[in-house]
Amino acid sequence: IQAGETDSDGISIGANALALNSGTIRDAAGNNATLTHISVADNSSYMVDTTAPKLISISPANGSDNVSVVSTTGFEFGFNEEINSSTILTNSNTTSCDGYSATIQTSPDNFSTNTNCLQLGTPTTSDNMNFSIIRINLINSLCPTFYSSTCGSNLMPGTNYQIKVTSQVKDLAGNALNGGTDNLSNFISKARPYVSSTSPDNGSNDVRDNETIVLHFSNAMTSASLDNTTVTISPSLTGGLSVNYDNASDNLSISAVSGFDNTTYTITIADNTTYGADEKIFLSPDYSFTFTSISGLVDIDGNVYSTVVIGDQHWMAENLKVTKYRNGDNITNITNNSLWGSDTSGAYGVYDNNASNLDSYGRLYNWYAVDNSSGRYICPEGWHVPSTDEYDDLEDEVGNGGAAGGKLKEPGIEYWQSPNTGADNETSSGFNARGNGYRDRRTGGYRSIKQHSYTWTSSTVSNKGYYRYQSYNNNLSGSGTTYKTHGFSVRCLED
Repeated sequence: IQAGETDSDGISIGANALALNSGTIRDAAGNNATLTHISVADNSSYMVDTTAPKLISISPANGSDNVSVVSTTGFEFGFNEEINSSTILTNSNTTSCDGYSATIQTSPDNFSTNTNCLQLGTPTTSDNMNFSIIRINLINSLCPTFYSSTCGSNLMPGTNYQIKVTSQVKDLAGNALNGGTDNLSNFISKARPYVSSTSPDNGSNDVRDNETIVLHFSNAMTSASLDNTTVTISPSLTGGLSVNYDNASDNLSISAVSGFDNTTYTITIADNTTYGADEKIFLSPDYSFTFTSISGLVDIDGNVYSTVVIGDQHWMAENLKVTKYRNGDNITNITNNSLWGSDTSGAYGVYDNNASNLDSYGRLYNWYAVDNSSGRYICPEGWHVPSTDEYDDLEDEVGNGGAAGGKLKEPGIEYWQSPNTGADNETSSGFNARGNGYRDRRTGGYRSIKQHSYTWTSSTVSNKGYYRYQSYNNNLSGSGTTYKTHGFSVRCLED
């Protein structure tokens, strides 16, 4: 009825007064509404509400990703009018999804089971006639094994969650949410961190004794959680590990304080290592990185060389065996003797093309392969083919009159023809030159194994290259020049 009208029960609305205990009236849209109340004072305004409330906001917002796994603020729901707080019910005592007893629910499996909802706290509200804000914190998640024992109010990492606000939520007039339709929203929690890349590769078998291992994480880690208590190595090291996490790059750098030994190690990062300033998400399970360390010089092919310090110089203590330049280009392997002398691009061979000679004497290279000016470089990074002046310094360091050759040769007659003059254990410098012989430029044949050691330098004169040599029957170390198409051994010197 409207002002001045009388309904079928004889109830009328005057201009200034309303006396109504029960009955049916219409709202401004002409809809019938049932209104029950005790009394309304004279000259009071009265509104009849038949409009369903609406959910106008959810935090985290629908479609959010990378949501913090630590629910410090919980969930927040905004409605377009004041909500009857008695209809905001959560499963605060159980993880069961029950749509009749809980009107706000959160599930990690799209509500596919009835026992997999998050346990939510008691709602708090902030209301006025125009809106209602409902805040709900998590009490406990499903506590997967990679959380701490006091799992607390954490979300599971990398999980797609669904939030449901059911139609049992009602406004003060008893109108059901959205006219009786449930509301669904989705968000994805932050993914569990993991080691996304390593340098060198996990499982490497050629890690240098002084090399730094770098592990890159998928997420920013908590630097304080990465130290010598959470990053460990087995077997243990003398001096232990140096552990450093860089917040800018998300890289963890690990090195041995006193160097790695020649053995296989496993580095483990404990699963209680966390990431983020406020996150409590852990690696799961323990992360491990296994590698084998070698001490010595390693070339691009993975060959390992012993080295020796003589005076102020750091030398290879055996002949080069590499088949590639430092830039990755292959060095030509010429096995056909007739083709050997015509190569001017860089080539190698093994004495008599017999692989058994490789380990003992290394490879024989023409001078074009050792040319430092080529930009390809035959020695490992940080090393180079020495000049004739640098060989002079070596001989000056070990020389005793003219006896430098004896001190540069490896003692004994396993790699030298007897008598191997001047070479003995007491005076050996550790350079360990062996009688590798040479490959002849004219015939491509191999000559003088165990009799002479010929080794290229990087120095040249005219169209020839300088070389050094030692012989089995004297203790001298000589120098000469020859055509660049001969095949000699190579030693590298640290830069």
